[in-house]
Amino acid sequence: MSAQCEPMSVDLFVRPEGAACGAASVPVAIAATGEFVADDRLHAARERIWDRVLRLYETGLFPGISVCVVHHHQRVLHRAVGYASVPTVGASYPSTVEALGHLSGKGVPMTPEQPACLFSASKMVTAMLVHWAVEQGDLCIDAPLSDTLPQLVGTALGRLTLQDVLTHRAGVPRFPKEIPIDVLFDEKASLASLIPLNPQSITEDSAAYHAVTGGVLAGAALASVYKMGLPRLLDRVFRKPLGLRYFSFGLSAAAQRGTEFVHEYITGVKPNVLLQQWVSRLVGASFQEVVRITHDPRFRRAVIPAVNVYATAEEVCCFFQMLMQHGRYGTQQVLAPATVSAALRPMGGWCFDRQFMLPMRYSKGFMLGANPLGLWGPFSEKSFGHLGFTNKWSWAIPHSQTAVCLLSNGNCLAGAPIKPMVQFVLEVQRLGGLFT
Repeated sequence: MSAQCEPMSVDLFVRPEGAACGAASVPVAIAATGEFVADDRLHAARERIWDRVLRLYETGLFPGISVCVVHHHQRVLHRAVGYASVPTVGASYPSTVEALGHLSGKGVPMTPEQPACLFSASKMVTAMLVHWAVEQGDLCIDAPLSDTLPQLVGTALGRLTLQDVLTHRAGVPRFPKEIPIDVLFDEKASLASLIPLNPQSITEDSAAYHAVTGGVLAGAALASVYKMGLPRLLDRVFRKPLGLRYFSFGLSAAAQRGTEFVHEYITGVKPNVLLQQWVSRLVGASFQEVVRITHDPRFRRAVIPAVNVYATAEEVCCFFQMLMQHGRYGTQQVLAPATVSAALRPMGGWCFDRQFMLPMRYSKGFMLGANPLGLWGPFSEKSFGHLGFTNKWSWAIPHSQTAVCLLSNGNCLAGAPIKPMVQFVLEVQRLGGLFT
């Protein structure tokens, strides 16, 4: 490992749509643990991947980006560019970033050590807690939920299984319309609001993505069995064995003080009505409401199993490393190899997701890649990971022992940077030897 690097800045040639080009100097931080490259090939690969990160930043849609790429247990790239928090405008939308204001030197610089909310990527963490509980013999993934949750006895919800929940085939993709989003801050109220629902009919070839509700059911099952809060369970099963600082539901009071965590913002042009309706259908709340709620202190104190795990990019990569090593991390066997295999096994082939309105491949907890082209790039059938809202990308490539996590704090719908993100994914695949 190299020694800690001094803070530095980089001059970017910003090309926002509809604005004049101009140079902007923004802060860059290399992790205190440093970066490692064994040879010229890896050094060249790191610089290509980093260049793609800078091209993403140049779009002006992300106040800050933190990225970690681990290849064969070595942190090849571990940096952050931009700002963890920046000035905002507008009393009605306090989380909206002034156009390109974060490129003018205003804000608190982002570092790789600052935790960010993983949004829906939290689902894979909760899913692995469920698989651990199955390994211990305390939960049965195929048993009706009513076996674990007595309050569901005699209800349609009680006939569902944890496998239905983890594969987005439970048929309860969102809360009832009349339920306010603030119900997320109360675990018991969240579960109670779902009990009257009649699950939609889901076939083997279809799914309906559960943005929040699946986590409520899985979290309730875990809490019922272990009679402890999920933060304590996560500490016991993953955070402490992996030696992680954050990797928690919400944030501790100490972590919330000052500028120690990454703040979320709305960026880009205002999305049209169709995009707004798509988001509301997918997550059960407006785009603005989703971002706004992350600024509520209650969000960082609550336990929302499908949404509010906070972690650094490096910590997510450590989690993936453990999974790629069949549950082993260092000298510890954190999970049984059979448990990891069961969690990553595809649930059938492609399925049409009625919420995303796209074809997807799911396992019991993860979004999977595909051949010849999938979510995690070309020839990514064995790759697994999870998206987090519009701005969190994390996945693992087992054949090349590569783990990737890119966390940004700019949330945009209209004008999303598809091309530079695809180029980033391709460069990571190139690191693994898929391309030369």
